[in-house]
Amino acid sequence: MPKLAEVSYERSRIVDNVQVGISYERDFEKKVSGVGPALGINIPLFNTNYGNVERAKSEINKAEKNLLAQQRTIFANIFNQLSRYNSYLAQIEHYRHNVLPPVMQAIKFSKEFFDKMQMSMIVFLETQIDLFQSKVKLLDLTYRASLEYIDLEFSVGAQLENVAT
Repeated sequence: MPKLAEVSYERSRIVDNVQVGISYERDFEKKVSGVGPALGINIPLFNTNYGNVERAKSEINKAEKNLLAQQRTIFANIFNQLSRYNSYLAQIEHYRHNVLPPVMQAIKFSKEFFDKMQMSMIVFLETQIDLFQSKVKLLDLTYRASLEYIDLEFSVGAQLENVAT
């Protein structure tokens, strides 16, 4: 049995393509033949193909926006990790060039003055404690820099030596 009317709702433009015609056909019971009128009307109220195209375009736009948001998040994450890594490297260089040499010099002077009996052993030991604390801080900074380097490689998705700058 043919469908009399099919209406589908799509958010699209209304199409004015209407096909109206009259045809004669043989569609009677068995062993009976005859000719009679047949009316065929095809009125597409909505262009469902256009609606599907618009829906696909809107899904593509949404996907592109999601992709851009993910790219921004990834780039921001990489930038933050690179900034932290560079900060750790700068602190490591500061400790190696500006903090450790004076402490080593202080140990040398306190050792000389202790040997000449002009200073007590407590001052010499305190300068050694300062040296050990500075070295522990340097090791901590080196450890944190290595963790940031690992996170940075994870965010980039490759070893940094293999990534073109």
